[in-house]
Amino acid sequence: MVKLSLIPPDIEKAMHKILFAALAYLSLTATAGWSQDAMDFYNRGLESSLANKRIEYFSKAIELNPNLGAAYEKRALHYYYQRKFDKAINDYSKFIELKPLEAAAYLMRGLTYLKKERGGWIKAEIDSLRSYFSEQGLPRSGVLLESAIEDFSQAIELDPKLASAYSYRAEAYRFMGM
Repeated sequence: MVKLSLIPPDIEKAMHKILFAALAYLSLTATAGWSQDAMDFYNRGLESSLANKRIEYFSKAIELNPNLGAAYEKRALHYYYQRKFDKAINDYSKFIELKPLEAAAYLMRGLTYLKKERGGWIKAEIDSLRSYFSEQGLPRSGVLLESAIEDFSQAIELDPKLASAYSYRAEAYRFMGM
């Protein structure tokens, strides 16, 4: 089969290179644009004064850039304070997946496990006093406490000077009766 073309082969080859370069440029700028949009939403989340709006902005940033670890971390913190512990644990887990050397993330995920298991510090203290005075321990599942201890231990391994990780790990051990 003979190829008939009015364009000389060297010019056609140059045109293909130019077309490829133009498509590559457009692809890269589009990706950078999405990334920039994600950062815009992330920054809006940081600047907002309403917690639910912050969560909305961080969620949009994550939707646009699922590898934006800081957005997971910030959203997790807001879920934590809203006592949405399962959502907080999921976000901290994703953040840890993206940034496995962040001791504070392990600390916060461990604290979230601890809070979820014990229903908050006041309830935990009431349960502890009730147990002490009635000499009847309350059943504890232990699974979340074990997860909390693992996370506190990981935080300590990553940052041995993180005093709060030792304190929270001791609390988790105490709740387990250890």
